[in-house]
Amino acid sequence: MSLFDNIDKLINERGSAQILRECLLLADDKYAALETRNFDLQSENQTLRKEVEHLRQENMQLRKAIPVQNDRPSGFDEDTHRVLSLFFGLSDDVSVDQVTRLIRIDRSMVEYYFDLLREAGLIIQTQIGGGSSPCMYGITAKGRKYAVENRPTAGC
Repeated sequence: MSLFDNIDKLINERGSAQILRECLLLADDKYAALETRNFDLQSENQTLRKEVEHLRQENMQLRKAIPVQNDRPSGFDEDTHRVLSLFFGLSDDVSVDQVTRLIRIDRSMVEYYFDLLREAGLIIQTQIGGGSSPCMYGITAKGRKYAVENRPTAGC
């Protein structure tokens, strides 16, 4: 090997080492930038998690504050539905006494159910009573709709 070969080899090795050093410095700078970005993202993630938890709790509180709303008017129970179903199934208007006999509930309770159904607009008085003829009641279109949409479902 000649003297020039050794000098050439030394220059090449020195040049390669310099390039490798510059590459390592560049990689180190990029790594430091990524670490900074990772720290920033972790901080932002922690802040967002706290905000999400706060919003979940607020959402739960708001849901509790909203009154449960269903299609059932206030005071309706199974017997009220039985009375309305009777109206739905009959083609003629009925009186309080007829309903009392048909479903075997105390007359005062039937009157109460009639009041609830009238207030909800599900039945109307169709004939004023007088003398020996009783007041008669019939189902409204709203009452028919309610009876169909709120039919009891058969249990499994």
